[in-house]
Amino acid sequence: MSDVFTASNGTKIETSEKYGGLEVTSSEDFDYLLQKHVDALREWFRAERDEELGRWRDPESPDWVVYPMNCYEDVRYIRVMNERDGRKFIIRENELITGASFHEVAGRWFAAHPVRKPWHDARPGEAWVITIDGYEWAVVMVRSESSGNGLFASGDEAISITSPRITAGRRVWAPDEGDDDE
Repeated sequence: MSDVFTASNGTKIETSEKYGGLEVTSSEDFDYLLQKHVDALREWFRAERDEELGRWRDPESPDWVVYPMNCYEDVRYIRVMNERDGRKFIIRENELITGASFHEVAGRWFAAHPVRKPWHDARPGEAWVITIDGYEWAVVMVRSESSGNGLFASGDEAISITSPRITAGRRVWAPDEGDDDE
């Protein structure tokens, strides 16, 4: 890009050696932006465009973007693309390989976008049967934590409703519904 860029509305943006940022001029006025503000604005506009296009940008490797693919209900697929060179890969959630940069990006996307489970919506007072480490436990959702997550309790034991140790769960009773055979 040249040192002077003219936007479609006539505003000129010029690299400023004097201020170490950008000089923005139009027919009405001008202003200077420091380099740190230019960098922040670039990130903000890129994040805005990423959201608009439905893509996620990897915070550790920002040249990589991920597009979720809604192919199947029971298996998640994503398209991982390197914007610098155009390479793209389709990755299935349970087929991640360590060592390949695009698989590492995919792993970070899946970690940042966990599948919401039915027990994540448990409300205080509901009774649930949950599976933890292969064993079923009868529990009650007792309260919400400050993080917005709830806690399941049984006796003097408690576990966050979002714990990855919970692999299955079904509500067996809700206080506002009386007996519930779900």
